[in-house]
Amino acid sequence: MNREELTAFTAANLASLGEDEAVAVLSNRFCTPPVCAAIAANSRLASYYDVKLRLVTCRATPQHLALKFGQDPRYAFLHLG
Repeated sequence: MNREELTAFTAANLASLGEDEAVAVLSNRFCTPPVCAAIAANSRLASYYDVKLRLVTCRATPQHLALKFGQDPRYAFLHLG
């Protein structure tokens, strides 16, 4: 799946994405900052531990979002900042 397909898929299916699908999207090397921001803005998806962890570790996640999730003490092992 290329960048455009991934962006279109996420935009069309964001409301129905499950935890595993969100993690797969964030793990895709073509994931873009807007896709990360859209997933982070979805409170249902952002409530899952694995999605938060992937948002923190994904290189495409904008820094302000990664730090927002990285402030959680459960992510102290990542040594952000």
